[in-house]
Amino acid sequence: MREELGDRQGIATSIGCLGENELGRGNLDQAEALLTEALEKMEELGMKKNIAETNFDLAQLWQRRGDGEKAQHHYEIARDLYQQLGAAKDLERIEKEFTSEG
Repeated sequence: MREELGDRQGIATSIGCLGENELGRGNLDQAEALLTEALEKMEELGMKKNIAETNFDLAQLWQRRGDGEKAQHHYEIARDLYQQLGAAKDLERIEKEFTSEG
């Protein structure tokens, strides 16, 4: 439906949600593919809040895979974007989640 309507932001958001669902199920390969696709679309469209959340999802994914460097990279992008947006509650949430998983 979103494709028929040309809703590019909606498509990017939906793909990101699918990736987050797969992450929650532990399907890391599928989650990575979906989140990466969503992130590319979101970056093209300048969807800052969604870019922040998708980077945080990728940070969690890389934590689960044991790659602290990639996890930290995505976490820092998410943190910086949330700071730019003045999203204090999101900053607090990701800090708690990231440090509890790491």
